[in-house]
Amino acid sequence: MDRHSVLSKTGKGLLQLKYKSHPMPDDQFRVLGLVDGRTMLSHLAASSRMNDASLHNALVALAEGGYIREVAAPVATPDSHSANVAPALESENDLDFTRSLKAARKAPKGDV
Repeated sequence: MDRHSVLSKTGKGLLQLKYKSHPMPDDQFRVLGLVDGRTMLSHLAASSRMNDASLHNALVALAEGGYIREVAAPVATPDSHSANVAPALESENDLDFTRSLKAARKAPKGDV
């Protein structure tokens, strides 16, 4: 995980927040509540009011437990030294079926 990474709750993480189904240390529960799928890790660190080591330990435990996942990772551009946030697994989690619909419309129709 990088300071520009964006984290999101998994289904298990959402259920944990709602029902508290598994015992969890308070610091991990607090960090889980801050993860929203839009905030970069650097901003999460500022809002958690935890030192870097404690935050890192909580995030690692949450990730290993399957409560959070990385949804966007920094991608370096060749002409710049800064990192831009881009989707990490765009092709694997892509649920956009419009491409296949457009291909079906463009297919030649036979005479009936």
